[in-house]
Amino acid sequence: MEGQNITLEWTYNVGGSAFRELEFIQATDTINILDKSASDGLFIYPDFCGRVLANTTETNAKITFLNVSSRTDHKTYRLQVENQARQSALNFVQMMVQGK
Repeated sequence: MEGQNITLEWTYNVGGSAFRELEFIQATDTINILDKSASDGLFIYPDFCGRVLANTTETNAKITFLNVSSRTDHKTYRLQVENQARQSALNFVQMMVQGK
C-alpha cells in the first residue's frame, strides 16, 4: 500500500566458496540501489539513502523500502550474489505498490 514500508528478504548460499559481493538494482531502469562486498562492506547509493534500509550478511539480505510510492517504487528489482569463485545467483522480484 502506498505510503507504507515494504521489506524484501532473501536467504542464499554461495555454494562452496566464500561470499564476494551482493548487488541490488532497480532492473526496470538499471539503477543501482546498494552494493555489499566482502572487502568494502555495505554501500547504499545516494538516491536511495533515507529511502532504503538494508541488513545484509553472507547468507541473507533484508531490504526495506520506506514510505513506498506507486510512481517511484512500482518496479522490477534484481538481487545478485556472487562468491569468490565468481559464480553468481540472480533473483528478480516485481514490487507492485497499490494506491491509497
